[in-house]
Amino acid sequence: MTYKTRQSYLGSWLSIALCFAGANCGDPVAGTWVNMSAPSASANQYAMYMSTLTFGDALSVTVDLETVRTKGALTYAGCTESLMGTGTYMEAAGAITSTFDTGTDSRTGCVFMADNLTSMPVDDTAKATLVSLAGGKFTIAANVLTLVTGNSTLKYMKM
Repeated sequence: MTYKTRQSYLGSWLSIALCFAGANCGDPVAGTWVNMSAPSASANQYAMYMSTLTFGDALSVTVDLETVRTKGALTYAGCTESLMGTGTYMEAAGAITSTFDTGTDSRTGCVFMADNLTSMPVDDTAKATLVSLAGGKFTIAANVLTLVTGNSTLKYMKM
């Protein structure tokens, strides 16, 4: 009996230690998820695309979108764009919805200098992009968050 009791204490301490080390504890959506696939309709416009969702245990959310457009892109040719927003999220019946409180948008290195945008507060169009990246119906299986928004399906890998 004594051995089993010690074993259960050890198991409890091990579970707590793993939670502190970042193992999947509590809310299954909590953590950092990454998608590196540009939207299919405009994938050839991007030299690099990375969308990162970070869902916190306190229902906080950060969405980062880092892109590099190719020189021949139809809009913002050659630009490196950074779009970031923070806010909160709610989960209900297999869906997640996000509300953004603050955000910034910037573009540098563009082919056309007029496309450069120093870091400034996120506008309504950029905010809609952030919300669409982090809001919709989702499923989680095998460390993949599959997010369905409208006609788009995005797959995020857990980091």
